[in-house]
Amino acid sequence: VWLLRRRVRTQTALIRERAVREQTLEARYRELFQNATDIVYTLDLQGNLTSVNPAGESIFGAPLRNGEPVKLARLVVPEHQSRLVEMLSLAPEAPGPAVSELDLRSPDGRTVKLEINSRLLVENGAVTGFQGIARDITKRHALEQQLRQAAKMESVGRLAGGVAHDFNNILTTIGGHAALLLEEASLRGWLRASVGEVAKAAERAADLTRQLLTFSRRQPMQKVLLDLNGVIADIGPMLRRLMGEHIQLQINFGPTPVDIRADRSMMEQVILNLVVNARDAIEARQSPAPPGRLTLTSARIRFDEREVRQNPERSQGEFACLKVADNGCGMSPETRQNIFEPFYTTKDVGKGTGLGLATVYGVVQDHSGWIEVDSAPGQGTEFRVCFPLAKRSDKGVLEEPPGPMLGGHETVLLVEDEAPVRSLAQEALTRLGYRVLAAESGAAALKVWAREAARIDLLLTDVVMPEGVSGLDLGERLHREKPALKIIYTSGYSMEAAERKLRKGINLLPKPFSVRALAKTVRECLDSR
Repeated sequence: VWLLRRRVRTQTALIRERAVREQTLEARYRELFQNATDIVYTLDLQGNLTSVNPAGESIFGAPLRNGEPVKLARLVVPEHQSRLVEMLSLAPEAPGPAVSELDLRSPDGRTVKLEINSRLLVENGAVTGFQGIARDITKRHALEQQLRQAAKMESVGRLAGGVAHDFNNILTTIGGHAALLLEEASLRGWLRASVGEVAKAAERAADLTRQLLTFSRRQPMQKVLLDLNGVIADIGPMLRRLMGEHIQLQINFGPTPVDIRADRSMMEQVILNLVVNARDAIEARQSPAPPGRLTLTSARIRFDEREVRQNPERSQGEFACLKVADNGCGMSPETRQNIFEPFYTTKDVGKGTGLGLATVYGVVQDHSGWIEVDSAPGQGTEFRVCFPLAKRSDKGVLEEPPGPMLGGHETVLLVEDEAPVRSLAQEALTRLGYRVLAAESGAAALKVWAREAARIDLLLTDVVMPEGVSGLDLGERLHREKPALKIIYTSGYSMEAAERKLRKGINLLPKPFSVRALAKTVRECLDSR
């Protein structure tokens, strides 16, 4: 009897110990179930959710807490219904869990992309439903889309840079020969006017290529002294065409010049992006709506200590300010917080890349400025872009008077692989009195150098050569042999590579260049010490 009692007590202790372990294990599993960041769920054979952890309640809905099943098919977007059917038809002999991606429309209206690992739930040898783990991959998918978009934009940028380089050579030839014709006193009447229009068209096309190079990040910033009023006035006709007849565009200039040190093409890009953004906001209004109105204002503005405290990006003093105000659909606080993020857009697929305002933000930051935004749904939007105000005494001039082109009698070694550009530069410099020795490649230039080195005063060379000796290599070699040699590099690409080798006596002449710019650069380089 004693042994029997002892055995009973031992068995009872073991049972209690096993129960405690099971309770502890169950508590741990329940804690894991409750606190897991991934979604843990079960489904019956009809596809109804029978249980889900808190991580999934915000997506699947909370009625499960009251014991009410949620039919998963009602949440899955229509285009993914076939994937759900495939997931629910998992065969008992399947080797492992089925992995699929489903897009769901959550009760709060969000579209959520889930990666689902599902397997059969078997009890007493019978299939009773499904169990699995789902992970919210919405953000990951968005990042993948952004990466693909970035790769696509990089490819487009490379293409744009290559096209712009080729066009720069063509435009240099067109604009240069037009300038040479305009120097002829015998050219009069409608012929002079016609050639003048050709020259203007070449200049406008050159501005477009500069924008392409800026987009492809192959164009360095060229900050000069600009009057913001003049920049807006120059692109005003283009802005009116962008607006169309259904939107009223009003441009207000301040009473005094609004001078800044900036890259002209980038300033034009800022204005265009802000105006296009305002136009789209006006067109996005729900009908009926009052006539569209867009106001563009440039002015000087002064911030005092109190105003600086309201916005930490501001600084005390006087600044140049560009305002773009519209009576469009406006923005919610959430949208306003994200508008400068790359690839963020509220437009439909195919109607916007989300790069416009991100580009604006980057350009403004590069020019030591800041942006302020006021907007509310249905109340329109106002962008205020502020830049440091430049003084007229700063280095540089707003407009250089034409004046006569100065020449000389020095000897110039001209190296250019594009025959039309080489012919133009040779003709222009010869007319100005220079002795020009032309070569179509670096190798050919070395042969000329071997004969004429003692008499060559200036090397004018393109940076990029098709093969063999590059312009930079040629300049380095000839400068070592003759330190007094003056060098000018030209290129239709970015001049950053040449800038790294910049030294006294070396100048940069970006393509497309005008005959006047060529003459000025050559004379200044030769006169430098």
